[in-house]
Amino acid sequence: MSTQQRRPADLHTFLNQVEAYRKDVFADDAKDTVRAVMGNEAGDLDSCAGALLQAFSATLQTQQVHIPVLNFKREDIVLRKDTGWLFDKLGINKVQLTYVDEVDLLQLNRVGRLQLTLVDHNKLAPSQAVLEPSIVCIFDHHKDEQLYAQQTANARRIEFGVGSSVSLIAQQLFHIGAVDRDVATLIIATILLDTQHLNSQRTSFKEVDTQMLTRAKAVAPTDTLQLYTQLSALRADLSGLTVTQLLRKDAKAGCVGNLSYVISSVPGMSIADVLEQNTDIEAQLSSVLQTRGLDFVVAMFAFSSPTTNEFQRQMLVAAADHTRLDQLCEKLEQQQQYLGLLPLEPSLQKQEEAERKQQGMPGGEGGEGGEGEGGEGGEGEGKQQQGEDARAAEFPVNLRYFQQGVSRSSRKVVLPVFNEILDSMQQQP
Repeated sequence: MSTQQRRPADLHTFLNQVEAYRKDVFADDAKDTVRAVMGNEAGDLDSCAGALLQAFSATLQTQQVHIPVLNFKREDIVLRKDTGWLFDKLGINKVQLTYVDEVDLLQLNRVGRLQLTLVDHNKLAPSQAVLEPSIVCIFDHHKDEQLYAQQTANARRIEFGVGSSVSLIAQQLFHIGAVDRDVATLIIATILLDTQHLNSQRTSFKEVDTQMLTRAKAVAPTDTLQLYTQLSALRADLSGLTVTQLLRKDAKAGCVGNLSYVISSVPGMSIADVLEQNTDIEAQLSSVLQTRGLDFVVAMFAFSSPTTNEFQRQMLVAAADHTRLDQLCEKLEQQQQYLGLLPLEPSLQKQEEAERKQQGMPGGEGGEGGEGEGGEGGEGEGKQQQGEDARAAEFPVNLRYFQQGVSRSSRKVVLPVFNEILDSMQQQP
């Protein structure tokens, strides 16, 4: 079977082509190379849209089918209300898409049949690190980890500080004349959300973001404020989610030496909101630490103040080992340039939450620029969570809460600093 395919006329034709091709290339007796394009494990809109658009672009340029892979389980698409809504709006069938739990990338890598393009990250998650030999291309806007350099030497575009990786992909789509109204809308929505409507006070972006947004709007005239407001509200709608679901919804896992962690983005909520809705937060965090074998869990909250409408960030840090937690938090507090952390007393946050409720004010609309992506877990998942919480009852957890003074520092900025801190902790007893 040949991977050579007729050039798809548009994104929808391409996705139909992928669906048909997938049945053959994943068959037990298949031997052809699988060309996959995968976003990061947090699975926000930038990763999802980026995977679709880069796979579409690569297919057009090479006439070899590239399969976009969403890097989370199929069941978790319901947690990403902003992405789901946008896909529905554009007529992108979510059932038709390929999810990471449905593709045995490890086996494809093992037998030498995988060529993998990374979008919106340039370092594989620890659980996927074995895929390193198959990486052939990278499009990203995070700090360059200087990995896989030799094998991606001629297909590597990493520009730290760019607001959205989709902006980098959009440049080549415009170059090959592949931007119709639907593709343009996907570009517009992703750049708006990643740059928080080009708000330099909340996040960073570059000229390429503004240029690609302008060009896309010329193809698909859009009320950008209305679209951004709609997407932000959906991203911030975390109603009904447990702490465990919040942490799973937009999480990035990592490992430095023998220290493992997850850093999750929680848009539109303060620590007080989470504490009020989850009185068993210690048990839930204990369950996450224990069941995933983690040393640290970090949650980064982004929201608008109910009293001043000022954009704010807060941070929760959890660990089973209180000594390691003290070491980590001491070093985090020293990072005044990037974080500006001040210890936060949760009771004060609860008081603020009570005042907000008395005023009848809704929760803030703030969100992570390019890092947030909500939905409710089913009854079965709720029962499973209760069981995990019960098993974790004897597993200790220690918590610290912080106000983040440097509100422009999203996870994209904090993550490399966090990794450097963990690296320095390897030298401590």
